[in-house]
Amino acid sequence: YKGSSLTLEWSLYALAVVLPLSKTGLTVFVSLGLIAFLIKKISAPDHFRKQILSSTPINTAILIFAIYCLFSLLWGDHPYLNFRGLMKYMKDFLIFFMVLDVCHDRTTLKKFFYFLMLGATSTCLNGLYQYSDGADLIRGSLFRSRINSSFKFPTALSSYLALMIPISLTSFLNEKKK
Repeated sequence: YKGSSLTLEWSLYALAVVLPLSKTGLTVFVSLGLIAFLIKKISAPDHFRKQILSSTPINTAILIFAIYCLFSLLWGDHPYLNFRGLMKYMKDFLIFFMVLDVCHDRTTLKKFFYFLMLGATSTCLNGLYQYSDGADLIRGSLFRSRINSSFKFPTALSSYLALMIPISLTSFLNEKKK
């Protein structure tokens, strides 16, 4: 139980760093975290029932969304694409539950944010390098008219930064208050 908890925690920290940098790293750490999460939940089934199977507003919303996705899968014109989309959402919900399971106190949550900021900082530095050198360090993508850093498209980079900048500013301002 303790080993799976520690593996889950550190795989989520690694996931936070590699999220913008590597699809392969993302797959590896999600898989490792999922295995540790399942081992942890199998070894403590009462906790699993309380956390995931309980009727909370977020669990109810996730269930309604999953049912909607299932109906979309059944009645859609592209079953293969619909199934891939459903699996992507399920993976994202599992990551949500894994983070919820790990970040149960302020210290762990703060550590998780630091690892998120490490990934965001490396992505920004990679984008600046791409702007100055003409190619980024990770994928070797050439700079044309817009920076994409380690992402495939510039819009993905801007979406990621639109999520990470408010989180980093909030963390920074909260640290300044103390």
